[in-house]
Amino acid sequence: MGNSPPDRDRPAPSAVNTETSAGPPPLPARARIRLAAITACTTAVGAVVGCIARPDALTAITLVPACAWLIFGLLGVGAACWAGNRRMAWGLSLFWTVFAWGWCEDLAALGRQWSAREPVLAENARLVRVVTWNCDGQAHCVDDLKPWDPEIVLLQEAPAPEAIKRISQELFGDSGRVLIAGDLAIIARGTLSQIAVDPQRQFLGAEVLLDDDRSLTCVCLRLEPPVSRLDGWRAEFWNEHRDRREQHRQKIEELLTTVRKVRAGGLVIGGDFNTPPLDRALDELRSGLRDAFTQAGVGWGATGTNDWPLFRVDQLWTDARLTAVRAEAVKTRHSDHRLVVADFLLSD
Repeated sequence: MGNSPPDRDRPAPSAVNTETSAGPPPLPARARIRLAAITACTTAVGAVVGCIARPDALTAITLVPACAWLIFGLLGVGAACWAGNRRMAWGLSLFWTVFAWGWCEDLAALGRQWSAREPVLAENARLVRVVTWNCDGQAHCVDDLKPWDPEIVLLQEAPAPEAIKRISQELFGDSGRVLIAGDLAIIARGTLSQIAVDPQRQFLGAEVLLDDDRSLTCVCLRLEPPVSRLDGWRAEFWNEHRDRREQHRQKIEELLTTVRKVRAGGLVIGGDFNTPPLDRALDELRSGLRDAFTQAGVGWGATGTNDWPLFRVDQLWTDARLTAVRAEAVKTRHSDHRLVVADFLLSD
């Protein structure tokens, strides 16, 4: 009469779903391997396209520094480890090791920093120190130049002519000479004779007669700045980058054609290329000239920007009559670019 049913007649409480409370189930092994493979292939293909093939249609990708691709590569290796595929992880590690060795010049330069030695001069050899720098129009840039005691200075975005003359006087005294074209300037100890000037003032060439009567052909240049837009989802973004590379390529070809007609002695081409040294726009340079930093660079070689150097746009190229024995990028106080200083062995 009113008694509750025995406990055994009550329905058992429902079991708690522990899997639901623990979060979503882990991905199956096959799905993890597939995701890892996609990540690895995407980064590897990007590196190959960006640093090796460098097609004109994908110029914007080629502006990514080679070392940056190593960061993406670590994602691929990490994804392979996460998937538990050791064979894929080892294969990717080998791929990225070869890539770093062949295309990440900054890593090799960092290693040379600890093994660099003073050059041994042959009987008729002579060292020439050249500095190239986008000095951002700063008249006080001489403070950054004087400690390096250069013989030849190539300035881009140079200050006013009167300031350039004062810089020459402070560096070289009465033996200094100056040539100016637009915002380009060549300052040297010795004799300067103009041999070429671009109508758009993108390059200025001169014959430099050194104090031992040896001559050099020096070219100071500043190519058009890179495209600044970031809307990569629009076709115009890719087209403008492609067109800018073609403009750089044509200007380099024009420069070399002009200089080959009038050059004297060894050839030095330096300045703000506004593109990395492996860019396809510079293929014509690579056919007969050598990049000083690739040859003998030490330390971190990127020059733009001064505080966050990611891009090596400031470069020095020479022919076989000059051998780079040391080149480095130096942090400055008076510009948004680092300066490049290089010592060259000049032989007869």
